[in-house]
Amino acid sequence: MEDFDNIAGFYGDFEKDELYIFRNNALKKQLQEKIPKINESFDSCYSQELDYLSEEISKLIAIQFGGIRRAEKSKIELQIVCANLYRNSINTLTTALQLTRSGYPVQSGTLLRSAIEICAAAIHLYLSPEKFEEFKKKEFKSTKSISFADNIIPAFGKIWGFLSNTQVHINVMHGNWHPVKFFEEKKESITSFNIGLIALSTIVLRASLERVYFKEIPMPEMWKLSETGEFIYIEPKKEKLVWIKNKMEGK
Repeated sequence: MEDFDNIAGFYGDFEKDELYIFRNNALKKQLQEKIPKINESFDSCYSQELDYLSEEISKLIAIQFGGIRRAEKSKIELQIVCANLYRNSINTLTTALQLTRSGYPVQSGTLLRSAIEICAAAIHLYLSPEKFEEFKKKEFKSTKSISFADNIIPAFGKIWGFLSNTQVHINVMHGNWHPVKFFEEKKESITSFNIGLIALSTIVLRASLERVYFKEIPMPEMWKLSETGEFIYIEPKKEKLVWIKNKMEGK
């Protein structure tokens, strides 16, 4: 006999003689039983892509770890705040990957833009310490950090704008239904597109982290110093950009 106290709702289609019953534990079962299996199917289907992203994000974590340790030793509030911003930026990026891995492709893009914006705030505060008082007074506008970061890192603003227009601002993608389901083969173009976006975001974070913690990095990839001591940006390796482009095109 059905436990009516456990029923969240129901829908009946009498023409087709169908009855759909929704129970109160439906979400719990999805999170605890279905999602772990979806994660496994993603890991199997996109094992090479996951290896690539794991390597790139792990490098970010390594740079960030050195930054937070230096900040803690210095006991300088600004450095600690910036290090924590980078921590949260990387965690937000990682969460975007986890959402994609769990079968939520539409939702991850919003987090990617957030990760980029947090990253912009970190480099803005670090290189313009006079803004820190605004930050502490809750008067700091993080969106203004985008233009600041764009002057430091090429294409920063374009990437943030692209994420805004394609992932955050409501468009056709949001009007389509993307059910949470198992990954069986690489035929979900939106999943491949998200993987490309996540990889692109790792480049942005890497450029920001290296610029701030340049002196602590044994072999920086994205910056070098000129003879006069000026920072010179190094374009990402061509193979990385090709890999990202292929993923965003569903290849």
